Amino acid sequence: MNENTKEFLNLILEKEEKPKEEKEESKKEEPRERSYTVFVGETDNTLSKGRPLGDAGSANMRYRAYGTPQDAKSVMDDLKLKKPTGSKWVDLVSGLLSSARAGDLRVLIRSARIVQSKSGSQQGVKLELAKIWKDDDKEGKRSFGFIKAIIIGANRAGFLNINSTIIKNLRIEEIVGEDAFLIYVSKKAKSWGK
Repeated sequence: MNENTKEFLNLILEKEEKPKEEKEESKKEEPRERSYTVFVGETDNTLSKGRPLGDAGSANMRYRAYGTPQDAKSVMDDLKLKKPTGSKWVDLVSGLLSSARAGDLRVLIRSARIVQSKSGSQQGVKLELAKIWKDDDKEGKRSFGFIKAIIIGANRAGFLNINSTIIKNLRIEEIVGEDAFLIYVSKKAKSWGK
């Protein structure tokens, strides 16, 4: 090979390699912390008080969701829910409920998005519901129980893999004045943003 040709090829190859190296370095940058929508509002935990509903449909679904992992998985399959991805519980719950929105549950669920308190100390999932959620004979208690059973069942089926302390302290509360639930973790009810 001619010496000039060799030099030319080396120059071309070096120029092409430098941008590749720069691209690799830019990929190694640390990921930025995501910013979430700030939610400031009042919640009401009335729906979580009292005994769960005992009608046949709700009781069967709740029994299967709270039962063995195989039973819980069959509920997830019946509802056509997909296993979400993410590392934080809010990513997992939001992903699960968003996948529910893509299936038959679009009749009930409008959207699920991650929110944070004004101080930034709490994260949660704002679950916006279709107006029909309060149309049952128990003023929304069935919808509340259904959403709770979906989350508990998904965790039992291995879709979420959220630790038991978070599940135990998971709050699902109605947002006052909206057709929505706020799902967050706290030992105390009605403590969002406090």
